[in-house]
Amino acid sequence: MSQQINVDPNDQGQVPLYENGLDIGNVYTTRPGVCVLPLAEDPPTTEAELATYCPVVTLQLHAPYRERRTMQKANKCSAPPVLQAPSDAGRFKFLGGDTIIHNTLRQDQLGFDWQGATVYTFVELAPPIPSDGLVLGTPPWVWPAVVAAIQASPGQATQPPTGSVATAGAEVILAAGVGNQIDPSNGGYAYQFPSYYPGTFFNYFMVNGGPPTYSESGQ
Repeated sequence: MSQQINVDPNDQGQVPLYENGLDIGNVYTTRPGVCVLPLAEDPPTTEAELATYCPVVTLQLHAPYRERRTMQKANKCSAPPVLQAPSDAGRFKFLGGDTIIHNTLRQDQLGFDWQGATVYTFVELAPPIPSDGLVLGTPPWVWPAVVAAIQASPGQATQPPTGSVATAGAEVILAAGVGNQIDPSNGGYAYQFPSYYPGTFFNYFMVNGGPPTYSESGQ
């Protein structure tokens, strides 16, 4: 039995009027709450001491949290585009932002074409745990590729107990069920949900040049 998403697609009937779909971007800024205090001393001169020496002290000033900045942009023929309202949503507390609306008279002078954009900032009311992934948002319709992914993902819409996904929309909850079963180190997986970035795709070793140990084969 295939999964069903009980959503109000909102503008599903006018998708062809969106010239380039809806461009959605997200910037997540993690605030770890760490203060760095450099030591008022010169580093040691011996190799033994340098092996464990750290030139700074780190202090935890507050609990880690994340800010989310979302950007939406759409052009629509003959009618205004549907955009995110400037308000709270799920575990994202609205902090402010800009809504830009512009319209131009069509060449036939019988109507108007519309351009809309939003740039909003939210604070996430959940701990910034990488394994929880990132909620990215949806357009006011369901993409055909997402419908196909829903039909191919039976039994995976399990609501997570924690994180922002726990109060997210139905598509994100299903996407989390699919994405959290993916192991990127093994090929052959498929993922077709643009509304959610699975935490399984975060790598903990890339910034440090790979895992701390290597096998004899170098794999």
